[in-house]
Amino acid sequence: MDPLAVHMYLTPVCNLACTHCYYDAKGINDEPGPILTIEESVRAIDWLCSRFGADLHLEGGELFLRPDIDEILAALPQRCLSSLTLTTSGTVAIRVRPDLLKKLGDLRISVEGHTDALQRIMRPANLSRVRRTLEELRSMDVPFTLRITLFRANVPHIREMLQAFSEWGATRLSFFEFQSSGRGIEHADEYGLVDSMFDDALSAFAQSPPPSQIRLLKISLNQSREAAAEKALRAMEPLGFRKLSFSGIPNLTINSNGDLGVSPWEATAHALKDRFANLREVDFATEVDRQWKLGSLHANCEHTSSVQLRYERPN
Repeated sequence: MDPLAVHMYLTPVCNLACTHCYYDAKGINDEPGPILTIEESVRAIDWLCSRFGADLHLEGGELFLRPDIDEILAALPQRCLSSLTLTTSGTVAIRVRPDLLKKLGDLRISVEGHTDALQRIMRPANLSRVRRTLEELRSMDVPFTLRITLFRANVPHIREMLQAFSEWGATRLSFFEFQSSGRGIEHADEYGLVDSMFDDALSAFAQSPPPSQIRLLKISLNQSREAAAEKALRAMEPLGFRKLSFSGIPNLTINSNGDLGVSPWEATAHALKDRFANLREVDFATEVDRQWKLGSLHANCEHTSSVQLRYERPN
């Protein structure tokens, strides 16, 4: 099946005001505006999973502030669940049946460090609530991935983070470099990595294999980092890292009000900069298929991940 990377925002509101939020989410007291219904969401997801080999990310805002998210997942054909990645800050209750959570492709919990001091630089939430969420998931045998932003303050602590996260019970980690987009534009000099800092980050990963509890570790990078990643891979390959390329995979973004666009980095809670239609105003399947055939779904965006360094611990 044809690959397609999909980002679908099911709510524009969030309980946190993270200073690096590229989506520029609305606050919980803001008017969310019209959002996709359960039926509209399910119909779109079902078709995407039927037509494409879709890597489909359901996000917000804070996804689990949407009270009917359990109903959306329960209404989907079971074959769709393994294509879904759900992302949350871990600071609100995950009101979804454990049997559904276990069938997901991934459930990601976003953190920015292993201490409150690092976490609160960008994300205004102490880790105690997040760690309760992790314990709840572990008690239900629900797999999860910690999603971490690499930024100026946490790069010197990569080895400490890996050890701490493994002690929290995490077995899967996914790292992304801070991108100067959305609210993050105002903090580029504070959070952004210059080349030497980025090289230091990859060197830290290359020092030794991740702790034994870590089964999967992914470092997703944009096109500007491909040469540095290729160079660092020479030292990382003996540890078990390999390179994957996402170049050429088309993108589709669906905003909470049904607007359709391409790059998720062009999306905010208020508008899609590259909007080409609204799900409610066109035949969704016909329009998306048309855009795909035209080649219009290839994101020309400097922030889009194009390469990944991946470590998988052998069994």
